[in-house]
Amino acid sequence: MVPNQSNDQRLCTALRPVSSAPDCMKGTMSDKEKLQELIKELRTKGQLPALDGNVGAICTLTADPRTCTSDLTAVILRDCSLTSNVIATANSALYRPIEPIKTVSAAIVAMGFEKVRSLAVGLGIVKQVSESAKNRNLYRLFAGAYFTGMFAMSLGRSLKMENPEELFVIGVLAGLPRLLLANAFPERYAEMEDKVIVGQDELNIACRETFGVNYRELAAEVAEFWKIPVSVVHLLKGENGANPVVSLLSEANHISDMMFGSAAGGAEAMKAVENRLRVLVHNKDFKLSQFIGDTCVADQNTARFFKLTPKDVEMMVRIVEWGKVSPAEVAKILTFGAANKELSEAVREDPALVIGQILTDLTTCVRSGADINRVMLTAMEGIYRCVRPACVLVVFPNSASGYMEGRLFLGAGVAISASDFRVPLRQDGTVVARCLSSGKAVPASMTRDLPQPLLKRLNLDFLLLVPIVAVGSGIGFYLIGRESAVPFSKQEEGWIEAIVEHVAIAFERISLRKPSTVA
Repeated sequence: MVPNQSNDQRLCTALRPVSSAPDCMKGTMSDKEKLQELIKELRTKGQLPALDGNVGAICTLTADPRTCTSDLTAVILRDCSLTSNVIATANSALYRPIEPIKTVSAAIVAMGFEKVRSLAVGLGIVKQVSESAKNRNLYRLFAGAYFTGMFAMSLGRSLKMENPEELFVIGVLAGLPRLLLANAFPERYAEMEDKVIVGQDELNIACRETFGVNYRELAAEVAEFWKIPVSVVHLLKGENGANPVVSLLSEANHISDMMFGSAAGGAEAMKAVENRLRVLVHNKDFKLSQFIGDTCVADQNTARFFKLTPKDVEMMVRIVEWGKVSPAEVAKILTFGAANKELSEAVREDPALVIGQILTDLTTCVRSGADINRVMLTAMEGIYRCVRPACVLVVFPNSASGYMEGRLFLGAGVAISASDFRVPLRQDGTVVARCLSSGKAVPASMTRDLPQPLLKRLNLDFLLLVPIVAVGSGIGFYLIGRESAVPFSKQEEGWIEAIVEHVAIAFERISLRKPSTVA
């Protein structure tokens, strides 16, 4: 008789029919072929869709050494939900910002490019995966995947790793196959889960016996299918056993599995994990229950996504210690669908509120003498969020080339580069010349005034050029484009001009003896 198993549990286990061998186990297929066959089945059943376009774009940026802050900001801003969640996470107790962060560009400045990129990929995957959690049991598995990532990231911080946010991505991907398998093959998954919970088999063994594949290999195969960076795939496979990250991920996954009923718990199991982690994080005083509580409090998404209070988490830990975790009971504790609602497209921001935040941030940046690139990025983001144009482009003269050239770009299209925009520097009577000489915003048409290849690729029609006037001269301009011929309203023009004026003030404050570098 298995300890801690109720009569009802034993009866259900005995009565559950043993599923026939999955197709991927038939014949003499190689391990790789079995994996590919299972992935094919998941795709056929609609449980493994293509990676969300924004997340894919962020992963693409990873491989390009020319990627800059504005590129990452542009991708995140395309998704209102991702924007709000990145900003909210950057303001959480995990990061403890000195001042409230109100923009994506400010989050990147405060946290660093790598951290925000990893965070955005992780949240993007979480958003996509949440759509598969269509009942309470699947929602439990979704929560388990998120908590695996959260615990992995927290343990990474304990080890003072350079970019623990990457562990969040890896942790979520490590927990994800449970949800995919349960969604596509509910009976087979129930059999596998029984092997882990009741029979206390190791997860990889249970997955191989039930589905014919190694669980870690499946997680890595999903990551490869989604074109997640190779470094993540290697860690998911656990190929480098000496790497402490492999052990860290395994422990994070095990903690989450015990909390959400996907693995057997109990005081002895908790103590075993605690002892291993004391060695792993080099802290003989490490307390697992305290670690779980502190991590969940620090990550405000515990409350936002899953509506779990600190008392709820404490109760879950006590149930794990007691060894009576029931998957069905855990599913009841969670507020079903809460994360799906939080991760769905947010209601469009009120531009009147956004403009106030942006102007306040710009004033603070200018007074503190912040880097001019930060000022321009904040301004670009403000324009984008207030009027939702197709693109915002910052253009400056390049005396060496004799052209006005794009330097920063914000908008749709990963393959777009700001430098694709070039117009002659000296050309009297053009719309650009009128903009710089008049010091006022000038409307324009792509077909008539600026037949630029870049603008054609973006399918822009109505344009607004707003000059950056510093020390009485136009030194550059912001180009804001719309896909329709609808002009910007007077209110929108006023917002844009107010934002660009702050950029001009920042340039005026820069010493002429120390020309700034525009990235």
